[in-house]
Amino acid sequence: MEAGNLVKYHWPKFLGKLESDKGVGLVVKVEHWVDKGAPDRNYGIHVWVQWPGGEYVAHEPDELELVMHDNPED
Repeated sequence: MEAGNLVKYHWPKFLGKLESDKGVGLVVKVEHWVDKGAPDRNYGIHVWVQWPGGEYVAHEPDELELVMHDNPED
């Protein structure tokens, strides 16, 4: 996943029904982070997404799915 990708929020099925659809968001940045106090076990990735409703939120990569489109000219 990288900046510029379009994504949808992927609601985990074990949590029940999705209460609201965020729509298609734009990945603004992908941030790799490491806890300096425990770099061997506390690290991760935040994917910052701008949602159509104006919300700007960091998500874990597994919370998002890429939006693919079929373009007959490609």
